[in-house]
Amino acid sequence: MSDNDILFDADAWERMEKHMISECYKAEYVGKGHDERWVEYYSDIKDRLIPDRTDDRCYGYHMSDEDFYIYITSHAYKHYSGSGTGLRTLMDFYAYLNAKGDTFNLDYIWTECKKHRDYMLRRLWRKWRHRNTMQSCRT
Repeated sequence: MSDNDILFDADAWERMEKHMISECYKAEYVGKGHDERWVEYYSDIKDRLIPDRTDDRCYGYHMSDEDFYIYITSHAYKHYSGSGTGLRTLMDFYAYLNAKGDTFNLDYIWTECKKHRDYMLRRLWRKWRHRNTMQSCRT
């Protein structure tokens, strides 16, 4: 199974874990692997979610196409800066951009991504330096 993320309130960790286990999912990592910078960014995500329905019985919400693109980009970056990423991630981007890219509000995406530009560049720099240090130790 691939990496699946589920958005829920912070006070629901225990209930969510019990529910997923009752549905026969295996909990390998519970509450680990989060990048605090992005947790902070998405702390107000409820303000940006769009209801799936407009009546009083709406329990489902979704992100705008732009917010979802920012999310998958930050999520892919998390994997890249950690253990790496692969062809599936690139194909996901290809499919999503082909389906939605022509309708994006690029100014919004750029403004949101600039909020984390320096942080991401520092992480990439550390990864690059660590990799080069490890290679030079082997020669």
